[in-house]
Amino acid sequence: MLPLIIGIVLGVGISLIVFAFFYRKQSKIFEGILSKYVQDTVVLARGLKAEGEEAMDKYEWERAIDLFQKSLTYITDEKEKASILYLLGKCYHSLMNLDRARDYYEKSLRIAKDFDDREGIAANMNNLAGIYYIRGDLDKALEYLKEALKITREIGNKEDEARTLGNIGVIYQTRGDLDKALEYHKEALKITREIGNKEDEARTLGNIGLIYLTRGDLDKALEYLEEALKITREIGNKEDEARTLGNIGLIYQTRGDLDKALEYHKEALKIDKEIGNKEGEAQDLGNIGLIYAERGEKDKALNCLNQALEIFKQIGAKREIEIIENNIRRLKD
Repeated sequence: MLPLIIGIVLGVGISLIVFAFFYRKQSKIFEGILSKYVQDTVVLARGLKAEGEEAMDKYEWERAIDLFQKSLTYITDEKEKASILYLLGKCYHSLMNLDRARDYYEKSLRIAKDFDDREGIAANMNNLAGIYYIRGDLDKALEYLKEALKITREIGNKEDEARTLGNIGVIYQTRGDLDKALEYHKEALKITREIGNKEDEARTLGNIGLIYLTRGDLDKALEYLEEALKITREIGNKEDEARTLGNIGLIYQTRGDLDKALEYHKEALKIDKEIGNKEGEAQDLGNIGLIYAERGEKDKALNCLNQALEIFKQIGAKREIEIIENNIRRLKD
């Protein structure tokens, strides 16, 4: 049985710009009172939004959703509303509630298009591509990403350009076109290093490592993944740390060092459970199940694989469902 490659990263982290607005002073007393009320509600809305973003940094997705929803009740400016809708999409995306995430991204995208907010358009297109990717619609994902790449280049946003290049690389990686994938990832890596974006540098290094893993160059793969792991730990990115640990586990799994592989996958699983990353949790369980299968511990293997399958069904990850179901059938034969 082939290991389930867990670490291909389709970024969901592109941030919309922070919108800043100016309010004209009112001369009449009534207008002054009204203006004070409006300003107070705007301050309240922005405070709730800031609290929500802090909750996201702590992986407190449900709390962040509650704060963003409250913030929306005080927002009248459509551009600020688009920003909050986008953040709600990110929260539901992280919780793997893909229907809700898509709904919020599409609402944010419509507003961004109304105001010709090209950065917002590209950001939402990138994350919608992420949803189509998870659901296995690679053509649709690539369509969104190519449009997003065109926009990021036109507006000169190097960070989002690099992230989009990496996401396109992921599509070709998944399709098995490793040369083309490597081309996109190396272009992304060059930009991330030029602009000093450590988070995306680590993600890109991880994806390049997976290409070498797929090619069978395990030493080269481990070199890239260990560099990625070092960065994720330095910057405190727990989600990417877990993903990278799992991918290093795959290398040891491929080498036949099952004890070491299990150690890495269990460490990844612990982190994914702590931060509520359901997709990562399912991927870890799937890989742990395959290790037990290789050891001949059939009951343990089936238990882990069935847990993984249940989570993948909940989030609608078609490609992963098919992989897990195939592995369960082989174990039962």
